[in-house]
Amino acid sequence: MQGFYDCTVYDSKSFLTVAPGVTNDGSGINSSAANALGTAWGNMIKDLNSWIVTRGMQYQLTTFGALDAEPSWGPYSYSQAWANGFMASNLNYYDFGSADGCPASGTGSCNNGWTQADEYALAWGNRTAIAVPQIYLSTQAQQWAAISAWGNAHTGSGPILWAAALSQYQACKDHGDPCTGEDNTPLQSWQQLTADSGTAPYYVTEMSYASS
Repeated sequence: MQGFYDCTVYDSKSFLTVAPGVTNDGSGINSSAANALGTAWGNMIKDLNSWIVTRGMQYQLTTFGALDAEPSWGPYSYSQAWANGFMASNLNYYDFGSADGCPASGTGSCNNGWTQADEYALAWGNRTAIAVPQIYLSTQAQQWAAISAWGNAHTGSGPILWAAALSQYQACKDHGDPCTGEDNTPLQSWQQLTADSGTAPYYVTEMSYASS
């Protein structure tokens, strides 16, 4: 963050949001521990924002949290417990997870006992959640479109307004892995997500698509 600030010109319009993230992958965790970890993570993000302000960099920098929540990695209750703990900070977090096993159309269950309602809550239903789903291939865009449609039909929060779509294209190139079949470019990920969702308006930021 300091390097970004130092390398921009005075009164620059360049702005960077840094989002340190965690995943729900691992063992030896439970809902109580996940909640405590979420609270600690929220406090860390608050500390980072305080650090930015004390250095007068708040006009070009801010920090959010981030969660890579994936059904195949663990129970939904643990991910939601983390989110509950984090939201005590009243800060936003990006959900940059997947929708493993969720239906590509209509309604149905997802992997590991997760539901479309669970996915919707973590990505949009939670009061500080911002959706940046993994869209490595077109099926994932269809899964998230169905999740958004579920939320629009069953909640008062409406369709998910996407902040961005996550691609792994650059990471695959960096590691010499062709990622065959899951090699959407950032632009392809964004176009597939917004086309399949069919909901408007979209929450489009300067980060309309992202590459991991």
